[in-house]
Parts: sequence; structure tokens; C-alpha cells
Amino acid sequence: GKGVKYAEVLRNEGIPCFTEVSGEFLTSTEISLALNILRVIDNPKQDVPLLSVLMSPVFGFTADDVAKLRLSDRRGDIYTCLIGESENEKVKAFLEKIRYWRNISVCLRVKEFIEEIYSDTALPSIFQATDPSGIKRGNLMLLCDYADIYENSGYGSLSGFISFIDRLGDKKRDISGAVGIAE
Repeated sequence: GKGVKYAEVLRNEGIPCFTEVSGEFLTSTEISLALNILRVIDNPKQDVPLLSVLMSPVFGFTADDVAKLRLSDRRGDIYTCLIGESENEKVKAFLEKIRYWRNISVCLRVKEFIEEIYSDTALPSIFQATDPSGIKRGNLMLLCDYADIYENSGYGSLSGFISFIDRLGDKKRDISGAVGIAE
């Protein structure tokens, strides 16, 4: 994990160099968003993951949109606020998408379900557009692979997969992320 630091120091001294880079998988922006989408599908009453998903490039809610939602019910959770504002077209589209994903999540293997989310949201393409190294897209594909490994180990529910990933994070463990070549 020190290669990136060495490369940065060399570049600061004007010495051209390259290194293979691999960031932290579980805390990367793209994996955090993908996992938050899964968390919201599993339990939409979690405010932090829900806000992350709402304000992501996938759904595009602004801080003003969220503030208006919160003003409708200051004591309830954000999901309850969304349901109360279901006449709003943006909110309605979001709730319909979550409802659809929740319905199909029980019918598909976790890997297939994640692939369905990627297809619906273009999440890999969104991150590929901002990352020429391809690491972010690679990390998203690795999440599918890890879901497949999880299921092939005899487990199979979305809730179980999320709990497994959360336990890794709680224990300050990480799993290997995608590797790309730095510029």
C-alpha cells in the first residue's frame, strides 16, 4: 500500500514514474454507493444510506430537495418523508424503482440482482466516465464477483450479503479491490 505514496513523492520531485494502484475497496466511493443502494433495498428506513442514494448521480436529488422532504416531517425518517411526498414526480420515480428492486431481490441471486441494479442505473458507466484508470468500474465488477463467491459458499440472501460486508467493515478489514495502472 505504500507504492502510491512513493509515486507521489517522486512526482513532486519531478521524477516521472508509474505504479500499480489499488485503493481501499469497502470505503471507495463507488462501492459505498452500490452497498448503500443494496442497504436501502433491504431496509429503506436507514437515513444515512438513503440520503447517500438520493443525492447520488443515479437519482440526482439536491440538498434543497432533501431539505424540503425533511420539512414535511421533522420527526420521522427520510423514507416516511418520501412516502408523504409521493405526488412529487422525482420522489414517485424513486419509490417505484425501490419497490421494483425490492420485489425482484427475492427472486434473483445476489450477483444477478447487483447486475440488474447496474443495468438499471448505469452505475459502472457513471464511474467509468470519471475514472480513466478503470479501477472504479473494476471495483463494481468485483462486488458482483464477491457476491457470487458469497453465494457459492452456501449463503444466498441479500440481507446476509450486506451483513457479511458490514461485518468486514466493522472489523476494520478490507477485501482486495481492482488494480489499475496509474498514469
